[in-house]
Amino acid sequence: MMQRYHSPVLFLLLSLSGEVTHDAYALASVASSGRLSALSSVKVLYDSTNNWHRSIQYHPEQPERIKVCIEALEEKRKNGLTSVDLINVASLPAGEETTGHSAPFTQEELEYARSMLVQAHSEEHVQHIETRCRSSRQRRIDDGKNPLGFVGYIDDDTYLTTESYDVCLRATATWIRAVNIALDHTISKKKDVNESLQHAAVALTRPPGHHATSRLSNGFCIFNFAAAAALHALQSDPVRTISVLDWDVHYGQGVADILQHHERARYVSIHQTPAFPYEGEKRGIHGIHKNIMTVPIPADTTWTCGYKHIFEDVALPFLYSSYPTESSGDKWEPDLVIVCAGYDALTSDELASVSLTAKDYGHMSRSLLNRIGLRTDSTSDETKNRTPPSLMLGLEGGYQLGKGAAGGNLADAVMETVEGLLE
Repeated sequence: MMQRYHSPVLFLLLSLSGEVTHDAYALASVASSGRLSALSSVKVLYDSTNNWHRSIQYHPEQPERIKVCIEALEEKRKNGLTSVDLINVASLPAGEETTGHSAPFTQEELEYARSMLVQAHSEEHVQHIETRCRSSRQRRIDDGKNPLGFVGYIDDDTYLTTESYDVCLRATATWIRAVNIALDHTISKKKDVNESLQHAAVALTRPPGHHATSRLSNGFCIFNFAAAAALHALQSDPVRTISVLDWDVHYGQGVADILQHHERARYVSIHQTPAFPYEGEKRGIHGIHKNIMTVPIPADTTWTCGYKHIFEDVALPFLYSSYPTESSGDKWEPDLVIVCAGYDALTSDELASVSLTAKDYGHMSRSLLNRIGLRTDSTSDETKNRTPPSLMLGLEGGYQLGKGAAGGNLADAVMETVEGLLE
């Protein structure tokens, strides 16, 4: 079991007595560096070929969302934020340069990702999207056209190109690989002591996925990456428990729809109402396993006027609690936390009316780490005798790309999140 030693003198005495754990050594090493986060690095995965899924007319869900985030992260890396690794999962032509380093998927990874999509949805649903995209691409090839072309709309908001299925398959594989990175606590040797290095992982993928239910693509979302990643985590360890935190401004009814059937998973969403998808409009705990919490908030909510209280005192206790509480129900100490990280609650985002700023997402990162015990100054008594859960985040919404936008834009909010994980 992990213990936390905020006093260097106490840590030294316990080290000499042989009572300090390897995890405690790692936390003390981080603390001595002046950082409070127990995470050694943040691995950011992205697919540079996500732009093969794009509309033929203006659409807020566009490839530039990933581009601006990667550019901002790379700029920060050049200016000293070396604890962030950028990993491009796309298969690139030989010699083509990339931001960060290249680590394309194997065929086995993609096949496995498809198997998780089938479990989150159904073979019929996955095959329908696959066939619609690939048959359209083949027709274009047969007609002597560019293979990349627009296929059409699933609904008024959700579109397909000939490459959308494969972009979404790689996005699913990205979330799954990010989960694996987060779960893998690398052991390194330092001063003859085995030190556990814990990494957070971020999947910067598009389109978003949290609205996709087991049977329906909707709300920009074709497949549900968060649900597929969660099912992967559950199936790869028969006793593992997970929590999913959704801070996108819209209710992720798709994640709730799929995870409500899995008693080793919890899902909590903080979302504006009324707003799409016009569900989850009452605060409460739902589902056959009482594992779904909906926390609606009104328009114009700010961090200091409502959101901070709801985030820290309502959502996080349901996400992680070492003893039963009124808001959390039974004791719940997950092994993995997945964040559906949407950024459309920014005050200037065109798709909603909540009034968060980019810096508020930094506060949310630090509050989350404190709650689950991934900060060396954690004030939570609940986590002091337990190894903290692994952590991965995946991009959902967030559409404000304008430079100088009031309260910050998508790239600013992502940067605040990542820096909050490492401070």
